[in-house]
Amino acid sequence: MSKYCYGCGALLQTTNKDQIGYVPRIKDNEEMLCLRCYRSIHYHEFKKINIEQTYFDKLINDNITRKNLIVLVVDLFDLSSSLNESIFKYIKHNQILLVANKRDLILKNVNNNKIRNYLKEYVKQYSDNVIEVLITSANKKYHIDKLLSLIFEYHNNYHVYMLGLSNVGKSSLINAILKSKDINEQLITVSNYLNTTLDMIEIPLNNKVSLIDMPGLNYLGQMINYVKEDDLNYLDTKKEIKARTYQLDSDQSIYIGGLVCFSYVNGERNGFTFFVNNPLKIHRTKYDSSFSLFDNHTTDHLLSPKPINVNQASDFIKHTITIKEDDKMDIVIAGLGWITFFGFIGDEIELLLPPGVTYNIRPALI
Repeated sequence: MSKYCYGCGALLQTTNKDQIGYVPRIKDNEEMLCLRCYRSIHYHEFKKINIEQTYFDKLINDNITRKNLIVLVVDLFDLSSSLNESIFKYIKHNQILLVANKRDLILKNVNNNKIRNYLKEYVKQYSDNVIEVLITSANKKYHIDKLLSLIFEYHNNYHVYMLGLSNVGKSSLINAILKSKDINEQLITVSNYLNTTLDMIEIPLNNKVSLIDMPGLNYLGQMINYVKEDDLNYLDTKKEIKARTYQLDSDQSIYIGGLVCFSYVNGERNGFTFFVNNPLKIHRTKYDSSFSLFDNHTTDHLLSPKPINVNQASDFIKHTITIKEDDKMDIVIAGLGWITFFGFIGDEIELLLPPGVTYNIRPALI
């Protein structure tokens, strides 16, 4: 009889240490962790596994029908990456419960109703099948009972599938549900790495319905794909983000660690608020000196961390943004955070991003 790792869902095997699901021996009468999950939990070691898109496609096509409720989990701090059109192609015919996780990272004084209404409008560009929008925090156990209540309300006696990008907190939410209800199940492995969950993990909620954690989708535009594993702590946001505001004149630049350079190229003196992980240091410099600052500090820690695919400033990809309307807006850098400001028509901004990292402009969240 086949056995699966209760931490990541991988099929257990004893023949190849380099493949997923390896254990030295399989114990028939015991729930087991694969070696990868065991070392992650007990030694904070993690072996990166890449999941092919075709593998995820097959899981969806073989298991999810139109009758299944989808719990779509998005990262409230990385909304633009985790809530995008790529995932809706799989669930365009399903009822969707949209769960915005990691509320604890956003400023406490921001009104939850405003966030919820923002999300309702934001998701309309992708789907009309969102039946509820719920704001949660797996870390703070916020709205966990409400999440379970909504699942029971809408499941229609079919299994419920939890979908989302890697690292949005799907497994953490399931663990929070298990802990809150004292459900007698082993906890799912969680980490700040991509692709922790490798296969479907089924959690029975009652005699008729199970909650099924699916492997996370990858979004290659996220910054996490372009930093060393030793530098992931710079992106692993665990505490409420502190807003850092700078008054900039034209021709001034801001480095976010060594990952991004934001330059205010043209416009009247203006305030820019940076919402990025607190350990990331911010450095102000003159626009004319922005390239030389990076190139003069490639071997030290003044600008840390640095992308794995940028050796000198000229390796960055330059993006020029010309503001086309007077409005408060966010420039969002996938997997890193965002910059909020009131833009004026004709203002010019320049972003230096690592090759592959994406950005977008949206109405201000805060």
